[in-house]
Amino acid sequence: MKRMIYLFLGLTFVAFVSCRDHDGDDVDNGDDVGNVGDESNVGNEKTYTFGYSVVVRDINGNSLLSENTKQPIIKALSDKDKAASEITTNEYGDIMNIEIESSDINGVSMHSQALIWEYENGITTDTILCEIEKVGDVTTLKKIWVNDHLKWDIEIPAAPWRITLTKISPKHIGLRDEKSTDSRIEKEVDGIKFGYWLSDMDGNETSLFDRNEVEERGFNFNLSVTNNTNKPISFNKHALYFKGYVLGMEGYEVMRTCELTEDILFTIEVMPGETYSEKRWWCTSDVMYSRPLSSGKYYTYFYNESFNTNERKINIPVMFINFEIK
Repeated sequence: MKRMIYLFLGLTFVAFVSCRDHDGDDVDNGDDVGNVGDESNVGNEKTYTFGYSVVVRDINGNSLLSENTKQPIIKALSDKDKAASEITTNEYGDIMNIEIESSDINGVSMHSQALIWEYENGITTDTILCEIEKVGDVTTLKKIWVNDHLKWDIEIPAAPWRITLTKISPKHIGLRDEKSTDSRIEKEVDGIKFGYWLSDMDGNETSLFDRNEVEERGFNFNLSVTNNTNKPISFNKHALYFKGYVLGMEGYEVMRTCELTEDILFTIEVMPGETYSEKRWWCTSDVMYSRPLSSGKYYTYFYNESFNTNERKINIPVMFINFEIK
């Protein structure tokens, strides 16, 4: 079976050197994270610019910044800033280059932008916050937060150069029942039943968790495959069988499962009437990707386009679970 780890949209932020003079010509477009910007005078006010890039892909790695997809809109959340964007293509595929022009001159300053996504049945917004430090002619991008979650920090040596925000696929955003309180979802496709549920660390199935318990111990994401056909089924499985995400009500990632380092391929056989299941632990150990969950409502879902058995590919249904932390 293919790895079930590309569950949602990957929204990747790449900080880049973006110097542009104000007659529209590019001055520099390097790859070093940190020094950004260009100064100029607009009227009597001195300004500078900085930028980052956004790569948007679906669960199969296909770019969503294509002509037949509605483009996200970037909006500066401060009157002192101006935001502009442009779609280009490079080795990452289609990229949305975002440039911010600010009237801030010296010292440390914070700059917020909203990335607005319009769907057929609603709008979601991701908030981006950049910390900029300017000393003389040197402007440095220090940190980037996405939806109040630190995604990049120049002071962390292991910080990835590319920053990923996980979002729900636009074609599935309208399928979730926001009022559902079910802790288990089961759906059958071609005689194979898929189950998906949440449980605490003691194995109790639930959609309501205690905040202190979650912060101290975490909780589990569970997946099962039941063979309701009259023939054995088998599928290839990696040790990295699936990766789970917790999303806020606005549709952006707030936590993910622990990642395992091993990647061993082996075969699972499920006889008629039998069930295969496994679980992944939600955790908060990765400083760049996870954090303790506050009290509130969240949701998660399982989705993978196909399930590869020894006979055929089976499309796996989308399964949502809403849950609450008190």
